[in-house]
Amino acid sequence: MDHTTERAPIPVRRRFAALVAVVAACAAGPLLLVPPGAPAAAAERSGAGTSVAATAAGRELVLDLDAGAAGGEGTPVPTAGTVATAAEIRTHASGVATAVRHRGAGRALRLPAFAAAADRETVPVAVLAVTPTGTRSLDPGSGDFVFGASVRVDRTSTGTTTDNGDNVVQRGLIGSPAQMKLQVDGRRPACRVKGADGEVQVTADRRLRAGRWYDLSCRRAGDTVTLVQRGVGADGVVVRQRWTRRGPTGSLSALGRGVPLTVGGKTDATGAPLTAGADPLNGSVDDIYLDLLR
Repeated sequence: MDHTTERAPIPVRRRFAALVAVVAACAAGPLLLVPPGAPAAAAERSGAGTSVAATAAGRELVLDLDAGAAGGEGTPVPTAGTVATAAEIRTHASGVATAVRHRGAGRALRLPAFAAAADRETVPVAVLAVTPTGTRSLDPGSGDFVFGASVRVDRTSTGTTTDNGDNVVQRGLIGSPAQMKLQVDGRRPACRVKGADGEVQVTADRRLRAGRWYDLSCRRAGDTVTLVQRGVGADGVVVRQRWTRRGPTGSLSALGRGVPLTVGGKTDATGAPLTAGADPLNGSVDDIYLDLLR
């Protein structure tokens, strides 16, 4: 597995100016991540936050969460992108999603905290379930794709058989014939792609710091799967790390068209949260996207 790290300082004045620009841009359009695969210098120029203003042009799915997404079971969540989709919050037990600020620029979704005493009947879960509503789907087939999100993980986010992981974005389950998944189990980001020809998982060799925002992305290009992590430290230094692994994966089309893409946990094919090994994300999430690079 290949691993690279890039570091670059951001002067204080540039960080302030960029933050002002991001806040202003939020009023005009959706808030997204730096496109994965963009030159590192472009990412550093984007400012102090881990998210920057951009457009949804060309991306199949975008959830910027700024237009209101907090709530309980059945709360609709606005979506954007070239594929017509509907998203809603699905919950279990006392699970509820709340809105929090994302580094002072826009809103993020705060998901339930870890519950040490909970079992599969009582574990609080709040998951976003996204399903297509038109003729097009979120299936990448055999093509290249990239998906990701901005994540802030709680200090305690695992420790029981019911809640022993933090799933961020996924479509398909571990035992499904196909899966694309981004997770931060044990605060270590990982990207898994499974298709008709095999599976590849890339796992970071270090842990995220609790309470800090990071941009995470998972990309498949041919037989190469790449995990990218980007964060900004308290000292203003941008750290962009990349891990890659190669191997055949093949088509992901074995999943039914209606299988939802989920954010913050696992669901069945109908979008109902799974509670046996729920792996809910204990923390906050923002700026979710999927780009099919056909």
